[in-house]
Amino acid sequence: MLFHKGLSVYLVMSCIILVLSGCGVNDSQASDNQEPKVNPETNLEPPQLTVKLGGESLKAKRGVYSWSEGGAGIEASSEDPINILKSSDPHPVNQETVIKLDFESEPDDYEVKIWHDPGLIERVLDFDLSLQQGEVVYEVLAHWPQGKASYAFKVLVE
Repeated sequence: MLFHKGLSVYLVMSCIILVLSGCGVNDSQASDNQEPKVNPETNLEPPQLTVKLGGESLKAKRGVYSWSEGGAGIEASSEDPINILKSSDPHPVNQETVIKLDFESEPDDYEVKIWHDPGLIERVLDFDLSLQQGEVVYEVLAHWPQGKASYAFKVLVE
């Protein structure tokens, strides 16, 4: 009976060990479950936008963006362009001023909107200031292979 009881304990322990060892993760599975390697040099911010207003320049304020590069990504939210620029003074221009966009890295494409107020947004094809008067808030939404970003700037058309 003692032999039978010892054999039973041995068999039970062997089964437990086999079951537990089968639940482990082998090296190839472990490498599949690891976080992707991220390059510490990766900059998870979209390029800067400088707005050229005739002979002058101003940095556009970056709003909401989504960006991924080097195995990492980020989603950043912000207020709407009117609120982003609430404490900024508008840049004075006249109706003949030519507006050009100078991206740190040229996007694949972009679109331009005028924010009249948070509920009234107008999509425009260009920066035709001859049609504007007073304070104008522009939003530029740019697209790259790495993601997209929104920028805002404010002018005062005199």
